[in-house]
Amino acid sequence: MNISLFLRSLFHVYVPQLCRICGGELLSGERELCRKCLDSLPRTFFEIEKDNICEQRFWGIVDMHSVFSIYYFRRGEWIQRLIHKVKYNRCRELGIVLGGEIGRIMIQNDLVKDYDMLVPIPLHYKKQALRGYNQAQLLAEGISNITGLLVCPDIIKKNIDNSTQTHKDKYERYLNTHDVYSLCVSCDTLSNKHILLVDDVLTTGNTAAACARLFSNLPNTYVGVVTLGLASI
Repeated sequence: MNISLFLRSLFHVYVPQLCRICGGELLSGERELCRKCLDSLPRTFFEIEKDNICEQRFWGIVDMHSVFSIYYFRRGEWIQRLIHKVKYNRCRELGIVLGGEIGRIMIQNDLVKDYDMLVPIPLHYKKQALRGYNQAQLLAEGISNITGLLVCPDIIKKNIDNSTQTHKDKYERYLNTHDVYSLCVSCDTLSNKHILLVDDVLTTGNTAAACARLFSNLPNTYVGVVTLGLASI
């Protein structure tokens, strides 16, 4: 038996792990959240809906292969709380578990074959240093653990530490992401690649659109977007 797995199992015997939503003890194989609570989160099912409202947010702005969010993100509800725990309370394992749910849904709907790599939307290096990690990369790692898709966190760089998007209107969000991102690798290495951008919440889509535009002139390359939550605008 793997020693680390044995030690983790032993730790769980003496220190029961509890679901972050219901507080119940987690069963073997469950991490951070129990299956019942995961299944109770507000699903969108947009991964199986062509021209869904996630995709519509990019119409006339940038071409996307597909765009889908897994859950509805509503104020005061559990998805908002869970994402805030990942972003602001250093709950890294929770981010990986939630990313694993995205990966599970992608496998169920045969979406993994559409993509070659996962590219998390980057933070500015100052913000990432302050937080200690990028929550989008945690989600991507969770997706990768389930799907086997390669995580490529160093493809895009955020050049400007622009102010947070929170509380900005749609036009202000657009201005706040204009010319903020750049590619960190040669265009030749990205030719013929199918790229899935990963982020925590989709609101106006301006951040993802700014990143997707970086690939728009590359030959035989297309981009999609997946987020954990979909916020209203």
